[in-house]
Amino acid sequence: MIWDTPGMMGLIDASIVLAALAVMVVFYNHRRAIRSLHLNIAVAWIVLGLSVMAVFYFGDLAIIFVLPVLTSPETAMKVMTEQNLHWSWLASLIAVACIAFGLFGLLGRLLPRISVTMTRLQDELEARRRAEAALRESEQRFRDITEASSDWFWEMDENLRFSYFSESYRDITGSLMEALLGTTREERDIPGVDPDIWEAHLADLAAHRSFRDFHITRNHADGSPAYLSINGKAIFDDAGNFLGYRGAGTDITARVRAEEALQKTHDDLEMRVEERTAALRQSQERLRRYFEQPLVGSAIYAPDKKWIAVNDALCDFLGYSREELMETPWPEITHPDDLEENLRLFEAALSGTGVDAYSMDKRFIRKDGGVIH
Repeated sequence: MIWDTPGMMGLIDASIVLAALAVMVVFYNHRRAIRSLHLNIAVAWIVLGLSVMAVFYFGDLAIIFVLPVLTSPETAMKVMTEQNLHWSWLASLIAVACIAFGLFGLLGRLLPRISVTMTRLQDELEARRRAEAALRESEQRFRDITEASSDWFWEMDENLRFSYFSESYRDITGSLMEALLGTTREERDIPGVDPDIWEAHLADLAAHRSFRDFHITRNHADGSPAYLSINGKAIFDDAGNFLGYRGAGTDITARVRAEEALQKTHDDLEMRVEERTAALRQSQERLRRYFEQPLVGSAIYAPDKKWIAVNDALCDFLGYSREELMETPWPEITHPDDLEENLRLFEAALSGTGVDAYSMDKRFIRKDGGVIH
């Protein structure tokens, strides 16, 4: 049996003692954490049980290796056998009970904390999964919008060199993105930009200012002009260090062409208005010259039968001054025998029933009572 071999027994006892001491050393090294977690009592019971085991089995080692020197091997083996038979079970029981009691307290303290921690970790993991899913969805939405829109996106680094263009840039402008990457705005030849606007834009970049509606012209893949509007936002870190630019460009060719068409329509309309105005002036001038002829009496009158304008010849024919004639409606100076027919023709012209103008021979009554044809 194993108990009949002193060397094997000594090895077992030494292993148990060293294991107990190692566990107690671990507890000692982590004493601050044990106190912060309020595990002192539970650990104390475990240490007590380990101490009982260490003392008992250390006593076994003394009997195995010291007692044979002082007496005889046979006496040492006899004492060892009796001790194991009578006392080992009691020491083991005490040690196991203390350790079990301590472990029970340890688990009672740790399990709720572990449960809370695991629940928190699961919640954080689930929140992270949702955040990652939302981020992927947001990135996909951004890519979809970028591909479907008439915009492209670009970036510059802290040295004002282009570092990124979205794929839609090539489709919109017909230019190769690779030819622009690593270059600055100043190094690129952009024709058609007003020199003052160009210098102001370069000044904005040098001063790290955001900008909007910087208009440039490129060519589409078919060679037609592409009118572009570019916006840029300066990016800084939390310490205020300049990191570069992020921005977007928009193809405004359709808008520019619509504005050009609208301007052309406006110019054509103004030309037509000027032509009509000139023609109206000529017509008015002809009417004025006719109206002012000295041998023909002429007048313009309103629907209420009052005069609007009369010439000097008519005033002379009727014997009235201009002021007197303007205050006298024409039916009052029309000969009674001609008045009914005159009114009938006048009302028909006003109502548009068949005629819009008329002529008739009629007689007027002069101021002095005379009749004039």
